[in-house]
Amino acid sequence: MSSKRFFAPSFTVAFYLFLALGSLTIAGGEQGESTPEAAKLSIFGYEGVLHEMDVAAAIREIKELGIGQPPFLRDLDAGEGYGINFCLGGVLQRGKDKVWVFKLKFESADQALSSIDLKMQRSPHRARPPLTIEDPKNCRNAYFGLFFDGTYWSGFRREKDVLALLKGAVSQEDFFHIMERVIPVTDLSTAAGPEPIRIGLIGTFSGPLEIQGIDMRDGALLALSEARQMKEMRGRSFELIMADDKRNPDEAVRQAQRLIKLENLWAILGPVNSACALALVPVVSEAGIPMITLATQPEVTRPLRRYVFRGNMSDDDLGKLIADYTKIILGGDRIALLYEDTPYGKAGMEVVRQRLRRVGVEPMATESYVSGDMDFGAQMATFKEAGARNIIVYGTMMDAQTIMQSVRNSGLGARVIASSGWASTHLLSMVSNGLDGVVVAGYAHLGELDADMFPAWLPFYKAFRGKYGRNPDVIAGYAYSNMMCLLKAMERVQFDAAKIVEGLEATENFQTVFNHFITYHDENHDGMRYINFSTYREGRVELATKDKSLDATKMREKGPCIEVAGYRGELSPMPPNTAAYFVIHMGFGYPRFMKETRAMGMYGGFRSDYEFYGMKYAYSGTLFKGKDKVVVVKMAFRSPERAIAVLDLEATKQALGDKTTIKKRPEEMRNTEAGISYAEGLWSGYQRKGPTIVFAKGEAPLEDLKAVLEATLRARR
Repeated sequence: MSSKRFFAPSFTVAFYLFLALGSLTIAGGEQGESTPEAAKLSIFGYEGVLHEMDVAAAIREIKELGIGQPPFLRDLDAGEGYGINFCLGGVLQRGKDKVWVFKLKFESADQALSSIDLKMQRSPHRARPPLTIEDPKNCRNAYFGLFFDGTYWSGFRREKDVLALLKGAVSQEDFFHIMERVIPVTDLSTAAGPEPIRIGLIGTFSGPLEIQGIDMRDGALLALSEARQMKEMRGRSFELIMADDKRNPDEAVRQAQRLIKLENLWAILGPVNSACALALVPVVSEAGIPMITLATQPEVTRPLRRYVFRGNMSDDDLGKLIADYTKIILGGDRIALLYEDTPYGKAGMEVVRQRLRRVGVEPMATESYVSGDMDFGAQMATFKEAGARNIIVYGTMMDAQTIMQSVRNSGLGARVIASSGWASTHLLSMVSNGLDGVVVAGYAHLGELDADMFPAWLPFYKAFRGKYGRNPDVIAGYAYSNMMCLLKAMERVQFDAAKIVEGLEATENFQTVFNHFITYHDENHDGMRYINFSTYREGRVELATKDKSLDATKMREKGPCIEVAGYRGELSPMPPNTAAYFVIHMGFGYPRFMKETRAMGMYGGFRSDYEFYGMKYAYSGTLFKGKDKVVVVKMAFRSPERAIAVLDLEATKQALGDKTTIKKRPEEMRNTEAGISYAEGLWSGYQRKGPTIVFAKGEAPLEDLKAVLEATLRARR
């Protein structure tokens, strides 16, 4: 085939034919069955199947084939940067003739357009100045382009957010026919069925924490890619619309308002930055768009915001955990506090400070810093003068290097315990030395680990590494898990956009890639209550301790002391599920005062969970007066309705059978306010006031038992 054919009038005819085809209906060819995973094509005798491909692998093959000389894409080495989230590839053949075809699905039409190198191409037949979009003689435009090297035709075709790339040693006419029809045949963006579900992703995609935004994006895209293959998704298609908050609350609001107004969003994932998340609360609330944030600042979800959910642990829990872990597990003393002067740092450190004070530990010193500071000499001098041996840091990883250099140079010799803002394997490259011994609250230790210890992480790790060619970081795992949780919530309400909140609030024990769970309900939108601790050591991250929840650290608080009617004793914190088990199964009340539950929280023993029965806290203890004793359990719930709901007011004497003999049971004394029963020489009773219930049982006179109940109910924590 002579290159002279390129100059023939047929080229001009073909050019206008492209513009005139409009709907691009097939004439002379048959349309094959099309699915998001594979598409069978039959076009003018050329037949083949396009299969789903890994994006990175597809880009490598496109580059090796040399589709477009120079390439039609700006920089094939940076293909991930264009937001390509899906790819089909394959070969169409007719006899010995064949055409390679690749279909790239972008996150938006703008990203597809930005990937095309419209200003770097030169005419395929003679040297000329670089082409521009504005050049009316430019045959290569935003919708298609052609190139002929004397043997092979190469071309691209774009429709909205789908870009098709082709190459083949075939006739000009055949190449045109295939090029005309390849997008309508397997158009990933306009396939038959419901409109795509559009989910906004708001994160930081610029500045020092850009890599965090990239991890977040790729984790979410992996979830959407896998969801397309799930039967329960019912063939729905998904689009991820990204926006950069630039770690600026005003910019976050602008971007959220833009997405809500223009993109017909179903939900928003992100942001991570607490200040940005706080700024978006009124925006999403007014628009009625559910938002699952990865920010940890407690006020984002408290008080309850109907449209705002948190897909990780709140600082209200995490700060207490860090204090407990430092004091009890690490045996730390002489503790100093250093926090970032942001809503995130302030809220987290205040929780740490209050938790330490509750157990009688006063911080040696407390200092703040502005993110980006290069001199921490004043803070280190204060810590050194105070004699600090442990420093709890509440901030993001962007200041980790400067802080650690200051700690080492100060000669303090203090151990650093950091918040989850430092939980990232990226920190290993950001801080070239000086990380050894740093303990961090988070999952930074996760990598290619033992499947028996982390069975949920390993499949995610392999899938992420296979798709993107690098290891996933913690934020990628959070984004993946929460995107899957969101999609499950949508499926739970039959993809009714108006009921997504209801679907999320019905989430119970949704397993994340961290082997921990997300649980929401209509009174609490904080999803996770467990975390691991990691230690940086010799250029790697090790697991320090696993499965820590707020009460799992066994930190003993100073509980209330009760003195009444000659009885005296101290109450101590008790895991709420353990308290429930104790009351139900240790004979408090015949018949039982509390409803049975199908989930007693058994998880290798008692699984500590402050959401058990909707409890806020629980205390227990024994009060003594000589040989007489009364065992007490005090529970506080989130609402009076929750407290009443746990009482088993319908139980009757007949329900007991032969289990016990009730010697004395005043009728009508069991109600929503109080209850008394007597069996086997022991009085049992409960008393409720508002959201608080006290249970008591003992070898004591009835009047003494009532006095203990009343005194315990009045006692403050």
